[in-house]
Amino acid sequence: MKWFLFLLCVASASPTLAADTAPAGARETVNKLIAYEVGGEGSVRDEAFLGFFTPRFRAAIEADAAGSDIETIDSDFICQCQTAVLKMHILALSGSQDAAVARIESWSKGAPPVKVTLRLERGDDSWLISDVQTAQSPSLLGRMEGSNRPFG
Repeated sequence: MKWFLFLLCVASASPTLAADTAPAGARETVNKLIAYEVGGEGSVRDEAFLGFFTPRFRAAIEADAAGSDIETIDSDFICQCQTAVLKMHILALSGSQDAAVARIESWSKGAPPVKVTLRLERGDDSWLISDVQTAQSPSLLGRMEGSNRPFG
């Protein structure tokens, strides 16, 4: 009986048995984005890649890319790297029916692992990225929108 209780306690504390708090569909969206990134196809000029973002974030990305030769984004802003992504995975994913937060980690050649937070909103038929956060940048969307404003 003691062994049964011990095993029951160990099993209930196991992280592999913890309930997934990710809202339906959010994990699939993030995994599609990861596959796209690791496949080397994440480009701000690619229509399929832009489809991962909310209309507001997409407008900021397009304005940033069209605005001048000096863009706010000088690297891949999902992996925060300038070389090909070697590996990327989800560290944590949680949220509600309308919003989710995904913490991901990526590795690229010659660089230490980077942790990125993706803010997601539910779109009409899928989840969309509404912002990207890192330790150095609390809001990439805010940074781009500020950079895209005309001087004067």
